[in-house]
Amino acid sequence: MRCVCLPFLLILMQPLHAQPNSELANQYAAKYKNQDAVIKNSTTTVTFSFDKKEQTMSVNIASSLQILTLKANKNIIFGIEFNNNSRIARAKLLEGKFFQTCGDYRPEGIFHSDDKLCTYKFDSKNSGEIQTFVYEKDISDVRYYTKQYFTEQ
Repeated sequence: MRCVCLPFLLILMQPLHAQPNSELANQYAAKYKNQDAVIKNSTTTVTFSFDKKEQTMSVNIASSLQILTLKANKNIIFGIEFNNNSRIARAKLLEGKFFQTCGDYRPEGIFHSDDKLCTYKFDSKNSGEIQTFVYEKDISDVRYYTKQYFTEQ
């Protein structure tokens, strides 16, 4: 049994009004002076799947991010968290290549953590470029879908 639930479109920027991307990038560069890029558009689909044989429910999160670069010749870096109960199933930059680094994430003051982090880095050549990054994250146990922890009952 497979159902697609919670699809949503999150637009983080004001309406475009058919502005060229370079003009839009200049507007946002003036507003967000310390940022090299903003997310122009983000779409996330969450799919819950139930395995009848194992009696477990898993989650697949598929996301697409349109990243608008605000400055030329910059490294754009962002990360995706996961842990022992999840994995990044797919990651792809549609308009070019990226460099991926994954490893353990140890917050300061924490002796042991199962958290892991993959960072993705790509270069922006021009202000106003739009790069589309897509990824899928699989979570093997629905209890780990949120940061709210549930008991067995």
